[in-house]
Amino acid sequence: MKDDTGLLIVNNGIVEINAEKTRLTLNMRVPISYHLKDVEAPLTAELSKYHLQLAIISSEKPIHMPLDSPMIKNIMQVYRDVTGDHDAKPVAIGGGTYAKAMPNCVAFGAEFDINESTMYAYNEYVKISDLQKMLEIYTKAIPLLTTK
Repeated sequence: MKDDTGLLIVNNGIVEINAEKTRLTLNMRVPISYHLKDVEAPLTAELSKYHLQLAIISSEKPIHMPLDSPMIKNIMQVYRDVTGDHDAKPVAIGGGTYAKAMPNCVAFGAEFDINESTMYAYNEYVKISDLQKMLEIYTKAIPLLTTK
């Protein structure tokens, strides 16, 4: 599954194996043009082949900010001005926990080389030069986000 918000992302969460049960939790990020039921039906069918069951523990309403919204346009313009990268496109990779805390909000950050990222990795780090660019982007973007 894929759309302009990205691919279906599935990662394992808790794995519990003991004498009473075996349980694996999954965290799924479903592209905005799909619904949980689009994932649930084929996953349930596949699991049933192995006599396994699927239980939806919880789900959250997705958030989506259109690419042509003033907020995204402003953030991307600042990013392009600071980095000189006029080909960059916004990428949704997370941040929903924070963005869902208030209306009309989107989490944003500057990841300059996602293929070389150490985000969430052991010994996660950021280059000082990248941190300086991030600071400049945030400093210039925040005033634009506070005006209508």
